[in-house]
Amino acid sequence: MSSANALRVAVVVYIAAALLFFALSFVPQELPAEALSYAKWRAIQPLDAIVRGATTISIIALIVSIGSAIGLLFWLPAVRLVFTTCILLMLSAELFLGYPMLIAGTESFLNTLASISAGFIIALSYFSAVNSKYQSRKSGSD
Repeated sequence: MSSANALRVAVVVYIAAALLFFALSFVPQELPAEALSYAKWRAIQPLDAIVRGATTISIIALIVSIGSAIGLLFWLPAVRLVFTTCILLMLSAELFLGYPMLIAGTESFLNTLASISAGFIIALSYFSAVNSKYQSRKSGSD
């Protein structure tokens, strides 16, 4: 498989995993009584400005990263930087999210799959033959 095709597959996997993860975050989970008790307690805790900011940044970065991932399929050079920045913002924001998070197995799987795909996308887009596709578009010689 060429690096261009590998990138395409990674982008599709990232978009699918990220969208499903985002959608599942709005679906109530069946939890054991202790976890449900914690979830209810956590929901009524006030968020400080840092946690609120980190959460907002994560959500915005996730949405923008999905959009920019689509642009990666068209070899748009600026989109590589946008995608990479979004991934770094989401990773950095996790440091400030505060309380432990309850996450179901499916969500955990999708989050891990999206993270691995994002790393693969960044590596391929900057450090493989695919880089030349972005460079040629940047210089206008497509």
